[in-house]
Amino acid sequence: MDRLPYASISLRIPQDLLIKVRHLVETGLCRDNSSAIRSLIEGGLLLHDYKNSIQDPDIVRKLGEEWESKMNEKEIFGWAKNLKDQQITAVKMVLEMEEDSRRR
Repeated sequence: MDRLPYASISLRIPQDLLIKVRHLVETGLCRDNSSAIRSLIEGGLLLHDYKNSIQDPDIVRKLGEEWESKMNEKEIFGWAKNLKDQQITAVKMVLEMEEDSRRR
């Protein structure tokens, strides 16, 4: 399937979010702010599509077990290096959501 051409938009976001976006660029995870924002949007849309299954305790347990099995330092870095940008964003978002839920 062909992608539609890019469109320019004006976007207002809080400074703290912009700092996080720029961090992705500074650490080399994304090439520039636009690619970082596109990646985050794609990850957010992916997460939105899977939000019901993520709430499923069996799937959460399975993800947790998979994560625990990869906690060996060499394995986890190898696993992380094989993730696509969208997958990295989705993993970060899931971890941030878990952190937020634990703080409540």
